[in-house]
Amino acid sequence: NTTSDWIGPISGKQPVLTLTMVFVNQTNAVARWVPGFVGELDLYCYDGSVILESGQCLMHCDAGMLVSNEVLISYGNMTHGSNSTLDCPETHAGSLFVWCN
Repeated sequence: NTTSDWIGPISGKQPVLTLTMVFVNQTNAVARWVPGFVGELDLYCYDGSVILESGQCLMHCDAGMLVSNEVLISYGNMTHGSNSTLDCPETHAGSLFVWCN
């Protein structure tokens, strides 16, 4: 197997990807994603076409805000698959469990 990185701009969180290696016919390669994404793709080259054998591209979650009972609660950047507990402001009781999926 050959290992390579993907490069390319990210526009609106949709990856625009370019393979940066020579991919020989009837060989396998493992591709990794640009920053902001996580995962690997197992690729196979056959007769000039790249075939996805397995894997997926998963996005990390950007910081933002969510609303619970009309209260805005902010959260920071999260890596894909991570979770966090957010405390409610002093004016409200409880906490929120959030997960980056």
